[in-house]
Amino acid sequence: MSNNENCQFTGRPYDCKYCEGHEEDWTGKGNHTIHVSYSVGGSLRNNRQCDWAKMAKNTTRPDGSYMTGYELHAKFLEMYRAGIEVIRVGECDRFCFKNGCQGHQTTEEK
Repeated sequence: MSNNENCQFTGRPYDCKYCEGHEEDWTGKGNHTIHVSYSVGGSLRNNRQCDWAKMAKNTTRPDGSYMTGYELHAKFLEMYRAGIEVIRVGECDRFCFKNGCQGHQTTEEK
């Protein structure tokens, strides 16, 4: 993606430091935490049908019922076609759907 395009998630000029609406507030150097993310494309390339069925046992629909493997695969295809390359595993307020967690500065107690 070239630098003159807009991010499809934020609408701002494409620059991952703006994902989730957070401007760059640290240099990325020093102690920091990076949250885990899950590759959408990697799952689509590598998972077999039995893998989708196993993953679906832990994935719920909005109504609380569990998805099937076929539904989960379709959802991943939908996300991938929308340009989402990675998804959150847990809470993260500096997340980019292309590159994952943008890092969080931590303070070291002395």
